[in-house]
Amino acid sequence: MRKGWPEALVFIFVLEVMPILPLWMIRFFASIIFLITYPFIVIFGLERRFKRNINAAFGGERSKNEVAAIAREAIHIQIVGIMEGTYYVSPKRRKELLENVRVVGLEKVNKAKGDGMGAIGFTAHLGNFQLMGARLCAEKEINSWILIKDLKAKALNDTWYRYMKKININKLNFTDRTDVEKMIVKALNESALIMMVADEHKRRGVKAEFFGKETRMAAGPAVISIKTGAKMLPMFIIREKKSRYTLYIEDPIDFTPTGDKEKDVKDLTQLRTQALEKYVRKYPGQWLWLHSHWRRG
Repeated sequence: MRKGWPEALVFIFVLEVMPILPLWMIRFFASIIFLITYPFIVIFGLERRFKRNINAAFGGERSKNEVAAIAREAIHIQIVGIMEGTYYVSPKRRKELLENVRVVGLEKVNKAKGDGMGAIGFTAHLGNFQLMGARLCAEKEINSWILIKDLKAKALNDTWYRYMKKININKLNFTDRTDVEKMIVKALNESALIMMVADEHKRRGVKAEFFGKETRMAAGPAVISIKTGAKMLPMFIIREKKSRYTLYIEDPIDFTPTGDKEKDVKDLTQLRTQALEKYVRKYPGQWLWLHSHWRRG
């Protein structure tokens, strides 16, 4: 059997079933799945990892009970988010996607574009980040594209890409980083909005201060922004009550390069890290606390 087929079959099943269920039932099933799987999440150490990273971020700001509650909510958000996401991206639920996934600040995308150059929208594993691409691609005048890396499981990867094409999600996909910059620059020159998930710790990344401690963030968004002149917009999607979401698009980051490339990349990366921290502090239970930003320095 080709690598990834079991996962692909489960994925196809979920894509077919979720859109025919009412949202209240999806929330109910997600809660049941969460209750069943949570003991195993604890046993295999995933909850402990979440707690360790939350404590590393907040230090003594949060009590033991608060940290546990944040970890629990963050895991639940990931489970329910996948199920709600497969509901909303279905062509059968286009009306609900437009009505229940509200966009605040859409006009800022066009504000960020100038002289035919596109813009870079950077986001994070916060809320239902998978849903963001579908929602913005529904705004045809924005010309949105998602930057995604190919999955190792080929059957699952191919299944997901076929479905993305079916639901009109524009993607720039890559396996390695050889040609990714060329693809992004080409799309930006065509006035596209390129969405990047760029919140993970990068061992060889740029040093930045995050929650008052040094970490390393991906340099790519800043490097491309400085090279092309494309503005960077923070954008984050937050889960609200009853399966509703709000996608917040912030003002473009105000930054003028000095000509010192190394310093400019570092400074711009710090500004986007600050934008990320603002949202993680405000919605700690919606961030995926899977990766340590500080344990490795």
